Amino acid sequence: MMMKSDIAASGSLFRSTVAEFLKFYAFRIPQIAYVSIAVFPFLFVIQLFYVERLSAHLGSTTVTEVIPYLFFASWKTILLQLFVIAFTAYCIAVDSQYGMIRIGCTQPVSRAQYILGKSIAIELHVALFALVYIASLFLWVGIYTGFHGLSPAGLVAIASVATRTVVFCCGLSGCMIGVSILRKTLLDAFVSCCVVFVAFALLTTLPPRFHVESALFLRYFFYPIAAILPKGWPIPFPMKDAPLPQFLLVSLVTPTVCFLPALVHFHFRDISE
Repeated sequence: MMMKSDIAASGSLFRSTVAEFLKFYAFRIPQIAYVSIAVFPFLFVIQLFYVERLSAHLGSTTVTEVIPYLFFASWKTILLQLFVIAFTAYCIAVDSQYGMIRIGCTQPVSRAQYILGKSIAIELHVALFALVYIASLFLWVGIYTGFHGLSPAGLVAIASVATRTVVFCCGLSGCMIGVSILRKTLLDAFVSCCVVFVAFALLTTLPPRFHVESALFLRYFFYPIAAILPKGWPIPFPMKDAPLPQFLLVSLVTPTVCFLPALVHFHFRDISE
């Protein structure tokens, strides 16, 4: 009986996740985002290669040597991260603001399954956003360099960058899911998520004597390109040489700390308002 109950619960969670994923896709926001994210790096291709003449400084370069520069230039604008924050807050809070949460919680699933299905669906979309972003970097650089010097080892390195970017973006989204669950309107969710993001950024300015650098999520902001940096990389950034398991642990623990209290709150929340 216990096994049948577990299987039924897993099936309900899967169906809930699929339904939420398709619902978010029907918002048209993801559809527009995929196109926008693919075009977005081209602005930095123009800046780096036609305005700043990066190729004149680097000389003959390969795809894997150029990608870190394009990643750094586009990633530091935090436009993609802000979109992930806004998308997450919207997907979580829209049901609460317009009363659809009451309908969702009357379905034959527990509150935990309902919010877990919604959260997993959001994370899947965020993972796709990150993959589209890395794929667009690869394609734009490849078009510019003619895919010069591309090798199996280079493809593995690019796959590593993609994986780390997905982990970071999903970790960021996971934190904002927890924050948004605690709010009841879209505006409250947006503002709260931005405040938390700023708080995370301010934590990175703590003096070294506190010995918390390795545990701060945003200290790993540029970590996705750490494994692909070319020789003579001129720009230092924190945690560049941090071990991969440490990055994965922080990217898992931080959103978990944000999400679990929110899940408990949602379990006891009055949704009849």
